[in-house]
Amino acid sequence: MNCIIPGQNIKILSKTINALAKIGDEIYLEADLDKLEFTTLNMSKTVCSQSSFLKSFFSSYDIKMNDSADDKTITCKLFMKSLLPLFKGNLEKKLEFLRIEYETESDFVILKMKYKYDQIMMIHKLRLMDSEKLSIGITPNSGMNNLYGSSTLFNQLLMMFNLSDNEITLEIMNSRLVARNYCIGAAPNPKLMRVEVKLSAGEFIKFDVENDTNINFALKPLRTVISFAESLNLHIGINFDSGGKPLTLLMKHPTFSIHFIVSTLNPNRDLQSSMASTSLPLTQIVDNLNISTVVPYESPIINTDDKFSQSPESPRSKRVKLVFSRCYEPTFVEPDLAAQENLGNSDSE
Repeated sequence: MNCIIPGQNIKILSKTINALAKIGDEIYLEADLDKLEFTTLNMSKTVCSQSSFLKSFFSSYDIKMNDSADDKTITCKLFMKSLLPLFKGNLEKKLEFLRIEYETESDFVILKMKYKYDQIMMIHKLRLMDSEKLSIGITPNSGMNNLYGSSTLFNQLLMMFNLSDNEITLEIMNSRLVARNYCIGAAPNPKLMRVEVKLSAGEFIKFDVENDTNINFALKPLRTVISFAESLNLHIGINFDSGGKPLTLLMKHPTFSIHFIVSTLNPNRDLQSSMASTSLPLTQIVDNLNISTVVPYESPIINTDDKFSQSPESPRSKRVKLVFSRCYEPTFVEPDLAAQENLGNSDSE
């Protein structure tokens, strides 16, 4: 494999590597005659991210395949921490080109960075991990529901949520979308400010929903996608079926594409199934995706009036009672005179 990325495209590659680094600690490189792919998976196997760079993205793209091999793909795996430091800063202003070299059965991937000034060529040899191919088994457009909007629209939606929010619940109907940072029917959290945002179908570039559904997933990959899309002025697509099946966040360009596959929960079904137990570990097998998700989930106490329960006693008041508890204990103990003996006078008179 011998690929050359021109200086004007290095910014795209750099932002892609930094986006993938927010998901996983290992990165898979797979090359065939048409494209070069970078893939990563988070530790809990709930998020998978994959970027594809077509031949037109490179100024030179040379892939030599072994004719006797059944699999016409070159595969290798790197530690993300060894690759990420090379893509910090504004490299597109410094580099004339970047060359990626890899020989089959080699233990290293070689990155050659040619700087614009002083004729400097920096050579980085990155040691590979054990060879392994990651099989995803799902296509980005496999869902029946499709939303497509500008990165500005999604960024405005994200700004309505707090930085401390970890999950988002979407209620999707054929004419609108409702985004919440809570699940309807779950026990209210006194420390959480409830947020609900309603968007009409007309605010999206494309709003194609066949079945109404509720879907819950993590906010972290969505934040990563929005940040990446805004930096390159790309639109964002959401492809899904229903809660409990994979959801895909995707961005496309004529020369490259990147998508995030995220495992989801069905808030209605999973809340009802967990009411009978005080603590239930929910195990979700994502359909058509080699990802197993184990999500610890505490059963909520359903309040039909949807009112906040009485706030628990603050830790400070408990500490005050503990520190000053002896102040409430009796300090005078009445003596038992009957139990004492009468003694005579000490004087002789």
